[in-house]
Amino acid sequence: SETAGLWLIYLAQSGQNTQFRQAYQQTVMNFENDGLLMYQVQTGNRQQSKMNATLDDLRVIRSLGLYAVKTHNDHYQIKAIQRFADLKRKVGRHGQLRDFYDTQFHQVSSLTSMAYYDLLTMREYETKSIFDGQLQLIQKGYLGSQLPLYAANYNWTRRQYSTSPLNTSEALLTLLHLAEVKHLKESSLRWLAHQVTNSTLYN
Repeated sequence: SETAGLWLIYLAQSGQNTQFRQAYQQTVMNFENDGLLMYQVQTGNRQQSKMNATLDDLRVIRSLGLYAVKTHNDHYQIKAIQRFADLKRKVGRHGQLRDFYDTQFHQVSSLTSMAYYDLLTMREYETKSIFDGQLQLIQKGYLGSQLPLYAANYNWTRRQYSTSPLNTSEALLTLLHLAEVKHLKESSLRWLAHQVTNSTLYN
């Protein structure tokens, strides 16, 4: 579903309307389970995984909104609104989205990964007060000026941010999402530019 979401965003942005509609239908057929998109499907027996990945759902929702705006098609905007409502119903707790919902055990993740918060999409479909709280969850995970990145996740059971090593691709996603809503810290941008210039952006 990660691939599907990224591909749908590309198709919507590039105006490939017929391909977008076909790819969206295929995505739903392959991955959908009770309003969520399971994160993978086995190609042999077509068996779906038992859980979604919230970022992947948000990307598909983003693609629907993009397509609706570019084609002036309210039908797809309604689809985006409904998908976001379904996502919140499953993974939303107290105004915050969690990483996944397990459809087998009917349990929601205890984690919110910072990289999973596609803020631009969330801002479009959340109320301002709830979105502000979601943004603050990321901002409070800031690690400081020496390493101006963000904790990997917040654990709702322990009520604390992760101190685990960071995965660079996920850390960069968090910066990207902050940049898209104009909340990227200058210190983070400088750090990133320095690492790229010096070829030290390690995994």
